[in-house]
Order: sequence, then structure tokens, then C-alpha cells
Amino acid sequence: MEKVEKIEIRQDGDEEVTVEETTRCKGVKIYLKEYCQNSSIQGLNYVVADGISIFERLWWILVLASCIGGCIYMISEIYNKWAESPVLVSLATRDTPITEIPFPAITVCPEAKLKGSCFNYTRTLEAVKAGKNISNVEQTQFDYMSLLCKAENHKITPAKPDTFDKKFYEFLYECRSVDLTMSYCKWMNTPIPCTSLFKPLMTDEGICYSFNSFDIKDIHTDRVPRNYFDEDDKIVTWDPDDGYPKGSNTSTKEYPRRALLPGALNSLTAVFFTKADDILYNCRDFVYQGLKVSLHMPSRIPRPSQVYFNVGLDRITSGVVLPTLMSTAKNVESTPPEVRNCYFSKERKLAYYKVYSQNNCNMECSANYTRAVCGCVAYYMPRESNTPICGPKKMKCLERSLSALTKPTTDIEIKAAAEKAKCFCIPICVDLSYNVEISSGPFEKPDQLNTGKTMDQLKGYHIHIFRIFFKNPYFWPYVRQRFYGPLKFFSQSASLMSLFIGFSLVSVGEITYFLIIKILKNFKS
Repeated sequence: MEKVEKIEIRQDGDEEVTVEETTRCKGVKIYLKEYCQNSSIQGLNYVVADGISIFERLWWILVLASCIGGCIYMISEIYNKWAESPVLVSLATRDTPITEIPFPAITVCPEAKLKGSCFNYTRTLEAVKAGKNISNVEQTQFDYMSLLCKAENHKITPAKPDTFDKKFYEFLYECRSVDLTMSYCKWMNTPIPCTSLFKPLMTDEGICYSFNSFDIKDIHTDRVPRNYFDEDDKIVTWDPDDGYPKGSNTSTKEYPRRALLPGALNSLTAVFFTKADDILYNCRDFVYQGLKVSLHMPSRIPRPSQVYFNVGLDRITSGVVLPTLMSTAKNVESTPPEVRNCYFSKERKLAYYKVYSQNNCNMECSANYTRAVCGCVAYYMPRESNTPICGPKKMKCLERSLSALTKPTTDIEIKAAAEKAKCFCIPICVDLSYNVEISSGPFEKPDQLNTGKTMDQLKGYHIHIFRIFFKNPYFWPYVRQRFYGPLKFFSQSASLMSLFIGFSLVSVGEITYFLIIKILKNFKS
């Protein structure tokens, strides 16, 4: 391939100078020309063709450079889309029956926070405003209510407590206004005692009652005390990521419960009673008296103060449920959470919750920040046994800390928001939510209720009736799937290279041949 001539010259008997004249550059030029003339890549043969003018050669060099530049630009755009938006959310290819998802967890929060026979809030409030003396027990209970009622009713004085202990929960539980033994419930058109269906649950609305929700022991870790909750012996058979076990059928032992069919006959119907004397009209402003009802995923603790619908006094309300399921394809699991922007329920461990969700993560993050700033947490936040509950004198600090995490305005609040960003509370990959269509009307004939209660027993009580059921037997879920995988990126890049310069697998074979096989052959010869 190359010709080398050597001339050896000796001077003074001790120095040798070797001068080589080689045609190596000429040989490389011939070698490249041979490749260009035989390559399947379009345009190379025109660049090295014999007998063309300089203008023609420059023209083909310009054309080839433009094609290569356009190809590189288009491939870079595809790569950026692959790197920035690798996951696509779209409708699934088939509908899903309601038997594959649990019936919604239903949390009911009465606006009447406590029964008047336990603590008369209205009378105590009037006594405080009039400057009258009240007992120590009444003062303590009145301070407890400052966490649930409007701040105007409770003036902050140096004598007010900074924090509360677990006696606050005991007070709320002992003085709860709703008596489940008096309530009436039907599940799938079968009467069942409400005490078997609903369990007390602490939320940001105080003591509520939840149906079809995970027990607290299945939501919180052992670091969170739960002595004020009624534990259940039900075994959870549903997983947020994997659903119900394959091949399982609905049974009474299955939990959370699921509905076999849609319609009012396959509903949860509940009748709650509120004593007229227990209604607190001066506890809060702009309150629709009755019940707050929140539908949520069974593995979550809801925020009924934020998402709910009302069931008014002496009214019957029907809620038609339209579920929304966001699933994630298996090919997305290998994608880092920062890229797919979601966590699976067991992929990230939380200190206070056994199952990850964005709500749980945000609540834990708020609890950690509030404890660090105020030395206490809100009564509805998860906490350890040695962490106190923020009392009346800490309410301003609590409000400022929560505001700093949501609407930062000052430098300190911006710093707090940055601390929250470190929590990285992104959504869960498999999310189930329940939209509800509400219809409501007055219920004027309590004697039509088949609850076993006489009219004399119902005197002085307001009635709240709600009925929840699925609207359709099937629904269309959404699926989070890989938008640009390695195979799609390779195929689209190859298509662009073929379009612009005619590059193909044959071109790879040619490059391999000229770079390896032909060089070895020439070296051997």
C-alpha cells in the first residue's frame, strides 16, 4: 500500500541519521477515495469523482454537509425529547371493570364536633365573653375547642397553654357527637351495623368516621401512637400497585370491599343522626351544617376540610361515582423516579407512613418542618409519642409554618419552601381517585325510615342520609407508558440517517470492512 525509501548516512563514526521518504499520505488519500467511490452513503462518490470542476466538487461538499448537519440536528431534537419527556400519559387500550378496584373509602365528618351533654361550648363561650369565671375543667375543654373553632372565639393570653398531650384526643373521642349504634347502614342492599362498617379516624376536621379505609395500623408505622383509634383485625388483600390477587373473587373476608355491579341497589347507604342541641352555630363561619363526606383511596388518610361534599340537615344525598385510575406500564419501572415523575407505593420509605403517596409525603414533610420551627405539630399530623400537639399559643407559629410551605413571600418562607422541595413529594405511579356526581333533596318524612327507631326516639334529631354507588360497570383508565424507549430512539435516528444520507446497516458493514478487514489484508500482503 505504501512505498518507503531509506537513506542511511554516517558521520564521525558515531551518529546515524535516517531519512525516510514515504508516500503514506498519498496512500491514505487513495484508500479514502476508494471507500467514497464504493460507499452506499449518498453523495460521497460525487465528492471524489474524477473529471469534475472545483465548483461542482464544492457544490456536492455543501450538499453533503447540509444533509449531515440536518441529520444531526433532527437526531438531537429526538434525543432531547427522549431525555425530557420519556413518559406519556394516554388512555388504556381496553376498559376496566369496577370489580378490579375497591369501592371508594368514604370518610364522614360531622359539623357538630361534640355532644352538648359532654361539654356545652355555646354556654362556655358566652361566659368567657361576659368575663365570668369558669371551672378549670371547662377552661381546658374550651382551650381544646380552640383548635377546631374560629380564632375570634379564643383570645390568646399568657395563661393559654403552648401544647397539648394525648388527652386532647381522648376528649374529642369521648365527646364525639355521632353515635354509630344509633345510625343505620346498608351495604349492597343488606343491613349491617354501622359499627362494623365505620371506624373512627382523626383528620383535619377532628374525629370522623371512615368506611372501607385501611386500618390505622396498616397506614401508619409503629412510630405513630394510635391508642385513640379502634384497631381492626381485617387483613388487607388489595395492594395500591398490584390490585387484588389474580383469580380472587369478592367475598366478605376481602378488604377493602369492592362492588360487583353499579347502581343504587349496590351502594353504601348510611343514615346518621345529629341532635339539634349539639349543633354549634357559633364555632365556625360560613358552615353548611350537617356532614362533610370525602371519597378517597383506601390507603390514604383524607383531608376532608379541602375535598368534600355536604349532606345537609334533614336531606338525602346521592353520590354517583366515576372512578379515575392512573396505572403505569411495566416498561416504565426501570426509568428513574426523577424522570418518570412518580413513585410506586413501596418504592420510597416514609418515616410515619407504610405506603407512599403524595398526600402522605406532603403531610410528613409539613409535620417535620412544623416540629422543627414550632416544637410541636398540628393535631391531625403524624407524630411520635414525645412530640406535643400545638396548643392555642402556638397556632400563629403553626399557621406561619404551613403558609411558608405553600405560599412563600418572605426570605424565611422561601427558605422553608426550599426545605419542602427537598422532600420531593411527587405523585404515585398507580393512583386511584373517585369523582362524584351529587344530587340532593329534602327528606321530610322520617317515619318512612326502616331503621328500627320510633318517632319518639327521633324527636330532637336531624337526619342525614347519603347513598354512594358506581355509575357504570366499566371505566377507561389512564396509563403512564414509555414514550421514547431505546428501541424507538434508535429506529427514528436510523430513519433520519437513511433519509438524509442513505445510511443503513450495509453502511456499517462497509465502514467495518474498510477500517478493519481491508487494513489487515493490506498489512498481511
